[in-house]
Order: sequence, then C-alpha cells, then structure tokens
Amino acid sequence: MDVGWAEHDFAKVYQYGCNANAPNQQWRKVEKGGGWMLLQNKNSGKCLDVLAGALNDGAQIIQYNCHGGASEQWRMLPRGGGGWYILQNKRSSKCLDVEVGRTSSGARVHQWGCHNGTNQLFRLQ
Repeated sequence: MDVGWAEHDFAKVYQYGCNANAPNQQWRKVEKGGGWMLLQNKNSGKCLDVLAGALNDGAQIIQYNCHGGASEQWRMLPRGGGGWYILQNKRSSKCLDVEVGRTSSGARVHQWGCHNGTNQLFRLQ
C-alpha cells in the first residue's frame, strides 16, 4: 500500500510495486488491544483510515491524522498460510480490498465485504 509522498490528511491509498526502502510504503502496527491496531505510515505519520468512517462497500481508504477511532482500527486475520492476511476494519467490519482485483500499480484500495479473494490478501514484509 502506498500514499505517494503525500503528507496531508485525505491522501488516497493505492497499490504500487513494492519498494521496501520507500517510507511511503512502510506501515507500523500500533496495538490498540483486543487484536485491533492502527497502521501508521512512516513517511507521513498518518494512519490508515476509511474516508468519513463510511460503512459502504467501495469506500475509499485514505491516510488521516491518527485519532484511534474505530474507522482507523484494523485486525489481521490469517488466511491460507504463507504470511497472508485479510485486514478487517473495526467500524464497518469490511476488509481492505484492491478494486476489482486489479494487479497494476495505481489500483485503488477501498473497503469491501470480506470474501477472502486474492484482492483482499495482504502480506507484511
């Protein structure tokens, strides 16, 4: 997941080719208890959030000032071994999802009902 080099609230999150040395692709887990966590971007210091705390499928994933609310809390649920996880949002109960299973750089990351498809599987490296 990547936010470009944006450091402002509301910057959209996309998928891009992996560059392990790029701080805009690095996310730190901040434990909130009960299996929930924030994901904080190294470059901006902002947290992964659902735009306006939306509950609907297709709601954009953004970075936003870390406030610890339910729309910023995620849990990692292992799927299929090999270090793959779905990331479920506390407020909506929906999962991070790459729009329509696109594999190209620039594909939008949004939330969608959890279905365990490959476009909902993420691995931390």
